[in-house]
Amino acid sequence: MKHHPKTAMEEKAMNQWRIFILDHHNYLIQILGKINKNGVCAYASRTLLFLKDDATLKPLAIELSLPGLSPGTEIHRVFRPGTNGSEAALWQLAKAHVAANDSVYHQLISHWTLHINALARSTVLKAGVIETLYSGEVSMELSSSLHKEWRFDEQSPPSDLLKSYASRRYELGDLTSVW
Repeated sequence: MKHHPKTAMEEKAMNQWRIFILDHHNYLIQILGKINKNGVCAYASRTLLFLKDDATLKPLAIELSLPGLSPGTEIHRVFRPGTNGSEAALWQLAKAHVAANDSVYHQLISHWTLHINALARSTVLKAGVIETLYSGEVSMELSSSLHKEWRFDEQSPPSDLLKSYASRRYELGDLTSVW
């Protein structure tokens, strides 16, 4: 996204600590080759979000990436909100890829895995359910590699928010009410 010029609004928002990054690039780019080898077309994503006055986040730009044939040759494409035609359709498609990445992250990595584990223990899963719902070996590999660095005391939602630079913008009480 660094190759695309910032608008005046984006520059001002950055100076006011109102720009956030949702980064699903670094952990996904490593395994996209395995995911995409069977005709699937998944992308690693980075999303710039703007914190609006009403405490909601508005996406400003989405970068979708594919691994290249050799290290350092990744393919990147940046999408911005479109108003009509193919530009608007591509924006919706880019947002769908971000939503898919975010869903995978929350289902396999973050605190939601505790709920999933509890559900799995309370019900009997038929053989093949996990393989059908998730991307099999790639999901296990991704979950395992990211859990090596995951710490519940630092990455639970309130702690993660307080640790981020969002805490520079809001007082402690405001942060928890926004969450």
